[in-house]
Amino acid sequence: MLVAQNEEGKFLSLSSLNLQKEELLELRQRKKFFCPVCYEEVIIKLGTKQAWHFAHKRKLSCIDEMEGETTYHIEGKKLLFNWLKNQELDVELEPYLKEVKQRPDLLVRTSKSLL
Repeated sequence: MLVAQNEEGKFLSLSSLNLQKEELLELRQRKKFFCPVCYEEVIIKLGTKQAWHFAHKRKLSCIDEMEGETTYHIEGKKLLFNWLKNQELDVELEPYLKEVKQRPDLLVRTSKSLL
């Protein structure tokens, strides 16, 4: 997952931080982050084989448990998110939708009614 909540309840997106690895390592040491779905603690993964992301600290059965996304998929999601933002659209990255118990990659809200 690219989005987690900090201890103050604010959402933090790894795709919009634009921090270097050293800065993220320091942030990982100083702060705690939580899954926006199950509220269990997550950690920032900064490996070399996968895209940087948040992952549950311990194995559990979160409804948001995702299959491993490829680096290609994550990078595409970040590019599309940033492009939509630049188009001045109301877009969210990985929001949890309680009504359907799902978390889409992106959610774009428009003012047009679907009637």
